[in-house]
Amino acid sequence: MLRVLLLGLLLSVAGCASTPPVVQVQQLNPTAARAFVLDGRIAMHYQTNAASANVHWVHSQAQDEVTLSSPLGSTLAVLTRDEYGVRVVDSEKKVYAGQDVTELTERLLGVRIPLDYLAYWVLGQAVPYAHFETKMDAASMLASLQQAGWTVSYQRWQQAGGYNLPNKLSVTGEGGELRMVITRWYLNGEGV
Repeated sequence: MLRVLLLGLLLSVAGCASTPPVVQVQQLNPTAARAFVLDGRIAMHYQTNAASANVHWVHSQAQDEVTLSSPLGSTLAVLTRDEYGVRVVDSEKKVYAGQDVTELTERLLGVRIPLDYLAYWVLGQAVPYAHFETKMDAASMLASLQQAGWTVSYQRWQQAGGYNLPNKLSVTGEGGELRMVITRWYLNGEGV
């Protein structure tokens, strides 16, 4: 269970969500990656294990802090990435550390997780320095992004802070799947 929660934590990214209005998106967001805070829920399936949690993710170019919590608000794990490396602290206060997220996930889970890529993907962007392909649905709306051996499927979008941002997405690859519903975005210091 801890391995699945850590996998979900390292791939990411509270509360109940209402369905937002339909937003039609015809291409990836062209803006550069930006600082953001998001709240939502994640569900992770890896091999035969599954777990779900609430997520609170504070992201900037210099650092990340991802907190996974139970439905009642108890902290399950916290991932911190900064200039000193990456640390995961679980609910029993055990600390796992590494130089970067991919190294730590490979050591803890046996799979390399691209958290740096996920920071772009949750914004509806492709990582600018890596090859990618997009697919459109029958209505010519953006449906998926393939990059670095991972597939990001965008099921629903929402307007937030003047941007079309994902509300519901899934990321599959390396034998696992992460589903995410983002209930609240904070951009430029404003909750949307």
